[in-house]
This record gives sequence, C-alpha cells and structure tokens, in this order.
Amino acid sequence: MPRVRVLRGHWRVPVVIWVVTGVWASLLLGASLVWKMSYGYDEPLHVDLAYVYSRAPFTFYGPGELSPTRAEETLETQVPGYQIDHNWPEANEDPVGPVRDRADRPTLDEAGGVEPAAGDRRNQMIQHPPLYYWLEAIVLRAPGVAGLAWDVQLWLMRLLSVVLALPLPVLCWATAKRLLCAGRTDRTATGRSPASPEAWAVLAALVPLSVPGLVRNLSSVSNDVLLVVATSVFLYAITRVLTGDLTMRTSILVSASLAVALLSKGFALVLPLVAFVAYTWAVSRGRPGAGRVVRRLARPALVVGVGAVVGGLWWLRNLLLYGTVQVNGLGAAATSTLYGPPDGGGSLSRFIPNFIVQVLSRIWGGVGLPDTPIPSPVVVGGWLALTGVGLLAALVLPSGPGMRSRTWMLTLPALLTMAVVAAGSLTDYRTWSDYVHGAQGRYLYLAIVPFSACVAVGWRRLVRSLGARGLARSLAVVGLATLVTNASVWAMIVSTWYTTGPTFSWTTLRVGIAALLAWAPVPPGVVVALAVVVPVAAGVVGVAALTRPMSAPAGSPGTLEV
Repeated sequence: MPRVRVLRGHWRVPVVIWVVTGVWASLLLGASLVWKMSYGYDEPLHVDLAYVYSRAPFTFYGPGELSPTRAEETLETQVPGYQIDHNWPEANEDPVGPVRDRADRPTLDEAGGVEPAAGDRRNQMIQHPPLYYWLEAIVLRAPGVAGLAWDVQLWLMRLLSVVLALPLPVLCWATAKRLLCAGRTDRTATGRSPASPEAWAVLAALVPLSVPGLVRNLSSVSNDVLLVVATSVFLYAITRVLTGDLTMRTSILVSASLAVALLSKGFALVLPLVAFVAYTWAVSRGRPGAGRVVRRLARPALVVGVGAVVGGLWWLRNLLLYGTVQVNGLGAAATSTLYGPPDGGGSLSRFIPNFIVQVLSRIWGGVGLPDTPIPSPVVVGGWLALTGVGLLAALVLPSGPGMRSRTWMLTLPALLTMAVVAAGSLTDYRTWSDYVHGAQGRYLYLAIVPFSACVAVGWRRLVRSLGARGLARSLAVVGLATLVTNASVWAMIVSTWYTTGPTFSWTTLRVGIAALLAWAPVPPGVVVALAVVVPVAAGVVGVAALTRPMSAPAGSPGTLEV
C-alpha cells in the first residue's frame, strides 16, 4: 500500500476551480440584486441589529429587551414589501407600489435612526452572537456609507456577505480531493479509474452552484453567511484530520474556524463534538495503546480547546445570566403576542413527516420566505435525487479501509444540526400545533462542503469506468444545469415578487424586469451588468473550461496536496 504523504500548506488549485469560483461569484453578485432589498431571511432584523451595533458595539441585550429601530419602522411603512416573514404575492396587494427616485430615498439615519420604535415588537436576533453583526457594523461605519440611501447601505452589507462566501467552491474541491486521494491510497490493488480523483473533485465544486437557495442566502445580510463559511473551513480541516493530518497547523485551523463559527450562530455548538470524534478516530487507527492515544490527543485537544473556549464565551454568558445556553430573543411577552396562547399541541405522528418533507424540499426549494414562489419539481426533486444517490453511494458502497467511516463522520454536522432543529420545532409544535416552525433546509447549508465532497466520492464509486474525457463532458453538463437552474429561479422571482402576477409568464417577466430596474439600489446599467452580462459571460467560460479533460498532477499516487 502506498504511503500517504501530506504536504502541509501545499495548494495546487487547478485553473478550472478558479473558473468555477468566478462563476460562483457572478451568481452571488447577481442574486444580491435580484432578490429585493430586505428580502433575505429575517434580513430587516439582521440589518437593524448591525445598525444598532454600529453605534454601540458592546451593548448587549437580553430576551425581549431590543425593539426594532425607528428606521426600520419607517421603512416598513414607506417602502412596499419591506416587511418581515412576508410571502409574495399577497391577495389585493401591489408588491411594487410607487417607485421613489433613488436620489430621494432616505438613509437609515434620515428614516428614524437607531432609537427604538414604540410597540410590542422585538428584535429576536439578539439571541445570536455578535461577530457577524460587528463585521456589518464596520461596513455601516465606513467613510461615506452613512450618507447613502438605505437600500445602497443594505446592498453594501450584502456585498460583504458575497466576499465572505467566495471560497466555498475551493473548499468543496479541496475536501473532495482529500477524500478521493485517501480512498485511492486506502484501496488494495484493484485497478484505477481512468478519470483521476483530482478530476472527480471538480464535481464537488459544482454542487453549491446547484442550490439557488444557498446562492440567495449567502448573498443576503444574515449571520448564516459567517456560520456557513466558518463551518466550511472547519469541516475541510476536519477532513484533513480524518485523512491523517494531525499537524499543529491543521489543529490551529480547526481551532480558529471553530471559534468563529461559535461566535456566529448556535448551530455551531455541535461542532466541538464533531472535532472530538474526528481526532479520536484519527489517532486510534491501527489499534494503538490507550496511553499513546491520550498522548497523541493531548496537543490537538489543547489547541482546539482554546478555540472552543473563546467561541464559547457568548454561550457561557447566556448560561450565567439567563440560565440557558440558547435564549429566546423575543422574550416571553413578545412570543405570546406573536403565536397566541398554547392550543394543546400536535401529535408526533403528524410532526415527523411534515418536518422531514419541509426540510428536504426547502434545500433546493426554499427560495422564497420560504415557500412562495416555489421552484419547479424538476429543480427541487432532480437535484435532490442526483445528489442523494451520490451521498448514499458514498455511505454504503464497498470501499477501502476507513473510507466509509470518514464519510459517515462527515455527515455528523448535518445530522446533529437537524436533531437540534427538530427538538426545538417539536417543542413548538406540541405547544402550537398550527404550523411546523423552523423546518428550514437552509440550516443544512453549514454542511455543504462535506456533502459536496461525499457526493463526488459516491458518484465516482458508481461510475468507476468513466474516462477523463467522458467525465469532462459530464461535468460540463452539470455546470450548464446549475446555470439553467439559477436562471429559471431568478426569472421566477422577478416575475412574481416584482409584479402582481402569481405565476411566471413572459408578460410578468417583462413587467418584473422593469420594476427590478426601477427599485434596485443601483442604476439599471449596473443591474444588467451584474445580474445578466457577468453571469452569462462567466457561465460560458465556466462550461468551456469544464469540457477540457483534467489529468492528475505529477507526483506519487499517494500524495495529498491540499
């Protein structure tokens, strides 16, 4: 069996991956304008909290202690569609309304400033750690930004999210390559697929592009962005651990990304367990003695523990002040006002199928808030089936020693996250049975990197005989399909959220485009360039790059280069 040699810090990213990353960037930029300003998930509240932190960055609030600002209240009354959890289209409602000239649109300060608005509403985003909001507060405090119109300010905040999300395809590719190369070196001499593992890893980089909800979510103002990016770095580093890299450099990467994730959102609380399982498995391979396992774990445990402690400070604060790790940001009074009195609760037998169906369908289908409008079943079901088959193959098909264990461990973040979400959702359902709360497919986006990598591993096992040229053609088809998917969803959004028409038609699309150009925070030429010209040009270059067969780089078969 060839010996695995880890070249620390040695990155050889193929040109095709940089091209795919360019296509990804073009989709993020376009989506930042296509989805109406303030129509990310809870986006007005995320913007509002960043706005508050821009004035008082170290003033923290307890459950129910922060009201929306007067600026948000003013915008909700003056700007059609600037509302929270609002689904389009609504009956007898004009989603466009009178368009205000760009020069006359108020700044956040002019709209009312950070003073709290009157009323019973509360900003529940105070339940989240502050790191993402501090970053967005820096954008709002940048020279000249305070004097820009509110929608330009919001768009600039979206652009920070775009920048943060840029590395995702590279991380997917690097993670898949680690797994695929480890799988090759773990196998006994059973022959080699004509297409190299390096070529198959390109498939993983394409998977994020197939998820229009991910594109939309990572180009909006949401702490999901920092959580997904930090967790993606963390899980790439964990993949290195699972493939034999126990170096200090990787431990530091695990530690730093873990701290950032924990300071982003509560779902990161499952990650320390993932790190513990990964390191324990990695140092226990080969059945070493218990004493040696403890000695080999000591240094990485110390390094990773530092990140866990730093990131855990926010959650320790909650525990000390409020007696719970995750607080309810609304507070008891606002929760009662929003949901009404308990109605006796719903049954577990009704909750389980509804929860599962909603989560799975919204991974590719949650492009509204979350279900209006709904993409074609071909988009939702087609991608779910294609990636699901690859994931299943990675988990169950025969492979070399350790490979299935690695893929199963890489599903832990998604499984643990869904367990946490399901527990909270079930608690609400047993209190208020009218609706399954929190069944969002977007909560699984934090596991997009290992998911994409496992899909590539699984499909390679299913079609081992596919040659380099055949794989290149297949990748080009997949790449083209991702572009068509996003284009169809964008057209659907424009023809429904910017018109009074409930469904897509060429007439509503034409009217919607005119409304988008009028309502956008930037002039029409910029919108056309970023939402049409750049994605189309990048897509053409990307598909052309994918059609070229990719050969394995020079080096021994057992070399892991990322």
